[in-house]
Amino acid sequence: MIKKTDFIEDLLADYDGINKHLMTKGVVCTQCGEPVWGTLEEVVKAKGLNVDDILKELNELFPSQK
Repeated sequence: MIKKTDFIEDLLADYDGINKHLMTKGVVCTQCGEPVWGTLEEVVKAKGLNVDDILKELNELFPSQK
């Protein structure tokens, strides 16, 4: 289960395809060199998005891949 407090670098390592999905939301972009380190909550809030909505969506799309 993905949590708000999970670090982005851990999510990228543990969930295949999560980076591509986050990029569609404008949340993270490792290809362009944007610093992505921090928690999911920090990164999502910095983009002005609702962390609970993103979290729910991620847990539906990426169930227990870890």
